[in-house]
Amino acid sequence: VESWLEDGAWDACREDAEDVVFDPELPVFAAWDGSRNRDSTAVVALQKTEMPQRDADGAIVPEPESGEPVMIPRWKVKTRIWDRPRLQTGKFDENWRVPQKEVQQYIRELCGHHTVTRVGYDPALIALYAEELEDEGLPMVAFPQSAPRMTEATGILEAVIADETLAHDGDAQLSRHISNAVYEPMRTGGGRLVKNRAKNPMDGAIALARAAWLLPKEEDSSDEA
Repeated sequence: VESWLEDGAWDACREDAEDVVFDPELPVFAAWDGSRNRDSTAVVALQKTEMPQRDADGAIVPEPESGEPVMIPRWKVKTRIWDRPRLQTGKFDENWRVPQKEVQQYIRELCGHHTVTRVGYDPALIALYAEELEDEGLPMVAFPQSAPRMTEATGILEAVIADETLAHDGDAQLSRHISNAVYEPMRTGGGRLVKNRAKNPMDGAIALARAAWLLPKEEDSSDEA
């Protein structure tokens, strides 16, 4: 395994919280990386939009003739993570369980407040909970976590972080999940994200990769239509 991001790459994508608020008129693509019991759970949403380009000092770059801001594509991130808490001893609480009803309600509210096109999830662990939401009319999409698919998703996410297309607000939990992930090369080429240590959560990183995969796929299918 090896590091999957250049030093400072994640922090370079950070923007002020007010600048990454979702536009209610634009589509949203979400992903849910869940577990049945004790592991962390994450719901990450992405929205493709445009934001003003800034120079190295943080100043907005103007168009040479009009003076209007130069607008560049950005993928805004919205995150909610449920981490297993630690006891005063520093050990994880073995009695904690993922609040599945709370997670489901968050997804309902996300879909209610935004134009959510897809919510991708891995059916291996949370199919029952996802199917309940699908029965309510929410756009749930099964995303089996196969090696080829996660290899592609990891490549997409790595690219949009490297070129600073991604725009996040510095959420501490998501940042920790990103740092807990390492890159595992695959024999068939490329690689996927795995935990740097067995008990260190990285569900936020997996959900973000899954959402990044869903975003371009949805655009491709729309273009073909």
